Amino acid sequence: DAYTGDIFNEQADKLAGEGVNSESIFKINSDYIREQQCHFKWNGESIDTDIKSFIKKKEEVESLTTWFTQHYINKWLNKKIMEETNWKWSVQSWHSS
Repeated sequence: DAYTGDIFNEQADKLAGEGVNSESIFKINSDYIREQQCHFKWNGESIDTDIKSFIKKKEEVESLTTWFTQHYINKWLNKKIMEETNWKWSVQSWHSS
């Protein structure tokens, strides 16, 4: 093995073994995290807002987009537009301009 005798590799192997045998996926020391500052990015752009609010808004937008683009919803919305459009007025308006 190329890494035999490398103290850091042996330490990594030991920690990996402990992780595999652990019941917890990971532990977070919340006291340590509160002291850390970080800058969140999304698609390469810095997020200058509360990350929780950003994620909530992103999920809302994705949910609405998914709902709106479903075929039957789109068909229903188009039908409502067709029913509620004043076509006589629309045609007159297009031809008068």
